[in-house]
Amino acid sequence: MARKIKSTLKRWKLKTPKKASKFTLAQVVTISVSIAVISLLMGIGVTYAVLSKSNNPAITKFLSEYSKLKDNYYKDIKDEDAMKTALEAIINSLDNYTTVVDDNLSNSLSTSLQGEYEGFGIQVANDDAKNIVVVGVIKDSPAEKAGFEPLDMIVSMDGEKISGLTTSQFATKVKNSKKSEFSIVVKRDNKEITLKLKREKVTLTSVVSDVIERDNKKIGYIYVNLFAYNTDIQFRKELLSLEQKGIDSLIVDLRYNTGGHLSSVENMMSEFLDKSHVIYQIESKDGTTKHYSNTSNKRSYKMVVLVNEHSASAAEMFTATMKEEYGATVVGVTTYGKGTVQEVQDAESIGEQYKITTKKWLTPKGNWINEKGIKPDVEVKLTDYEKDNQLEAAIKVLTK
Repeated sequence: MARKIKSTLKRWKLKTPKKASKFTLAQVVTISVSIAVISLLMGIGVTYAVLSKSNNPAITKFLSEYSKLKDNYYKDIKDEDAMKTALEAIINSLDNYTTVVDDNLSNSLSTSLQGEYEGFGIQVANDDAKNIVVVGVIKDSPAEKAGFEPLDMIVSMDGEKISGLTTSQFATKVKNSKKSEFSIVVKRDNKEITLKLKREKVTLTSVVSDVIERDNKKIGYIYVNLFAYNTDIQFRKELLSLEQKGIDSLIVDLRYNTGGHLSSVENMMSEFLDKSHVIYQIESKDGTTKHYSNTSNKRSYKMVVLVNEHSASAAEMFTATMKEEYGATVVGVTTYGKGTVQEVQDAESIGEQYKITTKKWLTPKGNWINEKGIKPDVEVKLTDYEKDNQLEAAIKVLTK
C-alpha cells in the first residue's frame, strides 16, 4: 500500500508547477470557467469614431497618439496587428493570473480539466535528442491495452518517422488524423516493437484511494491531483468504497493539487456538509454572495487534509471549508495562496483566448487567503520522501 501511494505521488509530482511560473493550472483557476465572447475593434476607423466620442481623456489621447504614429512611421502600420499587440499588452499587465492563453496550452488545459479526451492515453516528452519518449501510460487506456510502457521511444507512426517532432506537434498529428487505428513502432531495450493502437475515449484518473490500517484503526486515504469536471464523481465512488470497508477516519491528500472547477470541488465539499453550511463566498464588484452545500449529507468521522506549498486555488477552498465547517485538521506546510477567480474569454478580433481575474473567493468565515495561503494546524515539512513523513504525521493525528 505504502509503495502504491508513493509511486502515485511521485508520478504526479513530476507535473508540479513552480510558484514563479507565469501560467500554471493553479493560476488558471479555481472556479468555474465561463466562456464569454467579446467583439473588439472591428476596424480602427469605426473604433476611432466611436471611442473619440467618449468623455474618457485617456482613450482620446491614446487614439490621438496612435493616429500620429500611423501618419509618421516610415512603413504602413496594420491596424489589426497594432490592436492585437495593444490588447495583449493590456491583458498581460494586469496581474499574474490575467494572461493570453496560447493554443497548445489552452488545449492541454481544456483536456486536463475536462477529465476525458479522444486519444491514446500516453504522456510523452522530448529527450535531449528530440525523440518522443513515453513517460506515462494512463490506466485502462488504449495505450495500456496495446502494451505501451514508460520509456518506450516512439520511432514511427504508420511508417512515418517521428523523430524531431515536439510533443505538441506529435499531439497535433494524432489529433488531426482521420484514422482511428495506428501502427506504431517503439524502441524498447534497443529492440523495435510494433504496436497496434486505437484512438478511443480516455478517462483521466484524478482520484486514487486506499485503506491504511494502523493501531487497530482503518484510515481511509484519498489522493486528488486535480479538480476536473469528473473528479467529484470519482471522489464519491472512492469515498463510498472506503466507507464500505469500514474506515473510521479519512485523509484527503491535496499535495500538488493546483486547482480546477468550482462545480467539482463544490460537490466534493457537499459530501460532508449539509445545506445549513456555507462552503465558500464570492466577492465581486456587485457585493459578496454566500454559497451553501447542495446536499443533506452529514459525515462526522475525523478528517485530515494534507497540503503543501503547491496546493492551490480549489484545493485551498476544499481545505479551508473542511477546516472551518467540518473541523478537519490541516497537516503539511502553508498552501500556495490563490484566492481569486478567473474566467476564460474569447477575443474574436485577435483570434486568441485570454483569462481574466473577475472575482475573489473567500472561505466560509469570510477570510481571503490570497498571497497568504492556509497555515496548517500541524506543520510538517517533507524531509523523507521514501517514508513520506507528512503522511505519517497525518496518520498520527488520526490514531491519537
